Amino acid sequence: MAEILRANRVDPVALLGCATIRPFQLGHYEASLVKSARETAVKLYNVLAIMAAILLSGCANFGSKATQDPIGDFDLGYAIVVGPKMEKGPLSREIDPEFVIETLKSSLDTHFAEFKGDNFYHLSVIVEGYILSPPGVPLLMSPRSALIVKLTVWDDATQLPMLVEPHEMMIVEGTSAKTIIGSGLTQNAEEQVASLSRSAGRQIENWLRSQHKELGWFTSEFAEKMAKAREAVDALQAEQGAAAGDPAQSE
Repeated sequence: MAEILRANRVDPVALLGCATIRPFQLGHYEASLVKSARETAVKLYNVLAIMAAILLSGCANFGSKATQDPIGDFDLGYAIVVGPKMEKGPLSREIDPEFVIETLKSSLDTHFAEFKGDNFYHLSVIVEGYILSPPGVPLLMSPRSALIVKLTVWDDATQLPMLVEPHEMMIVEGTSAKTIIGSGLTQNAEEQVASLSRSAGRQIENWLRSQHKELGWFTSEFAEKMAKAREAVDALQAEQGAAAGDPAQSE
């Protein structure tokens, strides 16, 4: 066998998995290879993590505040955030639901304070559940943190919702130097909720902009539609009141 290897210039190290070379014969060399590979992998990972942090540090807060462009005549009246049946997702860290509610409301108030349109609109948010990434294997097994919410927008002038069914959204944490390797490794639960709440402001703003662009929300034309809807609701309530013998509703 040795003569065959020499004749064909075959390196015995390349045959570590071959049955013709016993493990104990190359045990020390194999162990050194494994150790060297591990050290190289750790160094490579550290370099990649540092590079990612450097590249993202300049844009970590990108979009954390509302843009200066108005959304039609939108001006936030108030944001209501509740979570009566808030559930913790699989593999998630624990967090006090009241902390989630308070943090999200504060973030929405701050985010939409930039908008000063001519009419008030209200945001009603129900937090259905959350997933807060626990410490895990960076980049591979650490899940993304998220909030699952249902959003309703109310027109202040008519006191009517602007959509038939609440809009369900999954709020995913933004990408930054602290989340690129898994927020469970770099943030505690409270910091994760704060980050998600900031992302919620951005994502809700983007959705409101799409409604403004596609459906004409927050315009005088849409306000006229809402006014007609209010008249129809009032007429229906009057009919129901008259049928029930309520003189107050029939006036």
